[in-house]
Amino acid sequence: MAVAACGAAFGFPLNQAIFFGFLVALSSTAIVMKLLIDSGQSDSPHGKMAMGILIFQDLCIVPLMLVTPLLADKGEGIQGILFISAKAIIVVLAAHYGARFFVPWIFKQVVRVRSRELFILTIIFIGLGTAWLTAIAGLSLALEAFIAGLAISESEYSHQALSDIIPFREAFMSLFFISVGMLLDPSVVAKHPLLILSLVVTILLIKTLITTGAEMMLGVPLRIAIIAALSLAQMANSPSFFHRPESRRL
Repeated sequence: MAVAACGAAFGFPLNQAIFFGFLVALSSTAIVMKLLIDSGQSDSPHGKMAMGILIFQDLCIVPLMLVTPLLADKGEGIQGILFISAKAIIVVLAAHYGARFFVPWIFKQVVRVRSRELFILTIIFIGLGTAWLTAIAGLSLALEAFIAGLAISESEYSHQALSDIIPFREAFMSLFFISVGMLLDPSVVAKHPLLILSLVVTILLIKTLITTGAEMMLGVPLRIAIIAALSLAQMANSPSFFHRPESRRL
């Protein structure tokens, strides 16, 4: 709301100002999770608070994605909303029943083969398969990772799966951050350095203040609220709905 109000005050159309608010409101789950794990703070009070807010933000991507066609004044906005809603519901139901019945059954069959390589490939297959399903529904990859993790954790072999997949985590995280860095256009930064710097500082201040205030209203101590708010002050790098055709028309 604060960013949307600022955008409207600077003369942007209301639909664009609201979309700017969508952009700024979300934080990058992958970046925060990487920092918390590397610093050993993932189980700390502020770490748990930050991760809880990030998961909630990932779930909020679905309704934000539904509103985006309306902001773009697309003629088939209602139909698009119904279509995306149906796909999201199907993905959630498939993930729920798959986590309870299908994934444990798959692991039991794989364990009977007694092949560690096949077990690791099965874990990767479940992760990539879940990513494919969420991509069809237009959901975020962070939400996909959360759903895949829930599906695997329902199995009695979840601890073995975790120990086998940890060596791949650093490689995948490195590829992720490299791909994010490749999105940066140095010419834009060189052309508008002061504007970009002022926007970054303003966004950091707004998000930190608002997040701290919201956490303190929930009864969180000031120190924990500030640390969690600082970890969430950055913006999400590329939520899936930002790359939809409707977002490019805003």
